[in-house]
Amino acid sequence: MLALEQENKKSIKKKYSEMVKMYTGKVAEALGVPEVTVVALQIFQRLDKRIYQGKSPRVIAAAVAYLAAERLGIYIHKQVIAKILGVSKFSIRDTASRLRKYVPNIKETT
Repeated sequence: MLALEQENKKSIKKKYSEMVKMYTGKVAEALGVPEVTVVALQIFQRLDKRIYQGKSPRVIAAAVAYLAAERLGIYIHKQVIAKILGVSKFSIRDTASRLRKYVPNIKETT
């Protein structure tokens, strides 16, 4: 029984990360900037599960893609990413500002 619970936890975690990867790829493809996917996945892998727990994978992917573009020096408006993934630009704003606290080397834009 314990082995089954552990396996289910691994598969849920894997599915979540695969969804984030898929959505991040979708954003990068729509924007025409494939480097965003690579940097976004590096940022996502640094995050502790407790940080994004309870958030939609689309919102996390959008926020991570926004932070990745920011890190690459590419300005992309939050509304553009929001339309691609069908999430609110305010969700991206709130999640991105929260993720900045936990991922080093990401500077806030003012």
